[in-house]
Amino acid sequence: MTDKLTHQDCRDVGFCAPGLRRACEAHGQDFKLLTRGGGIPLADLKHIKDANVKRAVEQAHRRIKNGK
Repeated sequence: MTDKLTHQDCRDVGFCAPGLRRACEAHGQDFKLLTRGGGIPLADLKHIKDANVKRAVEQAHRRIKNGK
């Protein structure tokens, strides 16, 4: 299974729905995949140099480490 960034990871670090949509658009990511498709593979996000995206990715790593 591929480790993924989920919608909940983003919400857990404070993204609101409009902000999440804007971040996806700004970084060429699929908002629907994130919100309805089970998440975006973390490998697809490692090139992004945005502090907010990095916070969400770190949250995903914490969730995965805790077995959730």
